[in-house]
Amino acid sequence: MTQQETLNKIFKDNGLIAEDVFKHQHYTIITRAGIDKIQANKSIEIRYELERCEPTFAVVKPTPL
Repeated sequence: MTQQETLNKIFKDNGLIAEDVFKHQHYTIITRAGIDKIQANKSIEIRYELERCEPTFAVVKPTPL
């Protein structure tokens, strides 16, 4: 299965719409809204841990439960 076929399957299987992806010149990014739809559809729960917090950036580690 090609990468485009895989993305199409994810798109269809999870009810994603055009606004759920961002098409860059070289790749496609599933937006946070799209990820939330996939999580809800697949019953995926995520725990977020703050690894580092600085004035100009933060590092957050997601872990599936």
